[in-house]
Amino acid sequence: MWGLLTGTAFSLGAYGSNYHEFGLAQEPDRFWYLIKVQGAIWAYVVMLAFVDFPLIKHLYERLIAFKNQHKIIAYLTLYLLVPIIVVALFLFCLHVFDIQ
Repeated sequence: MWGLLTGTAFSLGAYGSNYHEFGLAQEPDRFWYLIKVQGAIWAYVVMLAFVDFPLIKHLYERLIAFKNQHKIIAYLTLYLLVPIIVVALFLFCLHVFDIQ
């Protein structure tokens, strides 16, 4: 919400690259777009902090119980198979959408 106080909206990009600064006077459309995005992210974080979701809590507790009972399977799955599947899915999407 710093942008509302200063009149300048900041977009840091990935790891600080592609840094953008939009002033209310110079580019009002981009300024208000970034303020809306930052407000939505802020509202989402506040909602997650104060609202309890029973299904997510139940699934998390079951995952922890499974992990404690089957440590080898859980660690192989979480630290070996999941990263391989994520990278494969990423490469598949690059191939399908022909992104270079």
